[in-house]
Amino acid sequence: MLLSLRKTPFHPQWFVLRNSAYDDIDLVQPRQGDRLLDIGCGRSVLQRKLPSMVEYISLDYPDTGAELYQSSPSIFGTAEQLPFPDASIDIAVCLEVVEHLEDPKRAFVEIGRVLKPGGRALLSVPFAYPIHDAPHDFQRLTEYQLHRFASDSKLVVTQFKETGHAIESAALLMNLAIAKTALDGIRHHHPAAFLVLFMPLIPFLNIGAWLLARLASDCGGRFLPTGYQLVLSKE
Repeated sequence: MLLSLRKTPFHPQWFVLRNSAYDDIDLVQPRQGDRLLDIGCGRSVLQRKLPSMVEYISLDYPDTGAELYQSSPSIFGTAEQLPFPDASIDIAVCLEVVEHLEDPKRAFVEIGRVLKPGGRALLSVPFAYPIHDAPHDFQRLTEYQLHRFASDSKLVVTQFKETGHAIESAALLMNLAIAKTALDGIRHHHPAAFLVLFMPLIPFLNIGAWLLARLASDCGGRFLPTGYQLVLSKE
């Protein structure tokens, strides 16, 4: 049922799903003949959004890709040690992966290494989001860390976007807390199951937070974004 509500205010993760970087692949301008590397591909959702004649190469980590997402990538590997030669990739995509890496800075270095001169990369990371894919969840990065990692890897940030106003992030966390606690209570026959009574509040929290964020405009939103999205280029 939740799958059918994915991009509606009835879903507890509406503020994440409506800002998915998968919908912004055009930012790196994939063209005919490009080799595109999808790092942390999961179920290779990105492949369906690409133009024809783009060579799609999927990579995932065995412990999470195979076990959690049942992915079947072109190759198993890690973002911290990409199994590709220098300057062999036109576009690298790494969405919602960096928080799961023990050495996220190394992943930036590796992306810079495998990109061809003029190559592009699209990355996204969560900020205000609960622990997920445990125990492979290690950090939340700030915009300052992301810019420093890019600079140290000789990559240029050509576009940077914060996703989600602070009010929307707060609503997201409340929605997820209600939904997760209620579902766990049902699963374990725990009194916390009574929180399922509060789940009808989710669309009201979503819509109310969305309206408040529109009214607040640029005021107070930057200190608690839902996440970050950045486009990088290799000079």
